[in-house]
Amino acid sequence: QIGNTMGCDDFYEAQCRLDGALCDYTLKDKFDFIRRANKEAGVFNMEMEANVFLSFCNRAKIPGAVVCCSIVNRLKGDQITSTKEELKSFEQHPLQLILQVIKNRVVEAKGEIQNS
Repeated sequence: QIGNTMGCDDFYEAQCRLDGALCDYTLKDKFDFIRRANKEAGVFNMEMEANVFLSFCNRAKIPGAVVCCSIVNRLKGDQITSTKEELKSFEQHPLQLILQVIKNRVVEAKGEIQNS
C-alpha cells in the first residue's frame, strides 16, 4: 500500500506505543489514534528521523527526499514478526523505487539535452 508517513517526536509516546518506559495510553487510545491518523491523513507509517534530515536539507538548500517502508502493522501489534528473509526483501522495495526515480530523471535530462 502507498500512504503517508507521519513524523513524530519520539518512538514511543508520540507514536502511541504501549511498550515504552512511560505510557499514558490505553489500548483503545492507541487504536483510536492509529485509525484516526490513517482515515484522516492516509498515514500508513510513523517515524522520527526524516524530520531532522529533511530540515537539514531544506536549510542547506539541498534537495532531499525520504522513502519509508513499514514493517509492522500497528493494528496487529508493535513487535516485528517478519523473518530475516522478509526483512531483506522489504529493504529492497524502497531501493528499487529510488533507483527507478533516478533512471527516469536521467532519461528526462537526456531528452532535454537532445531537444535543445
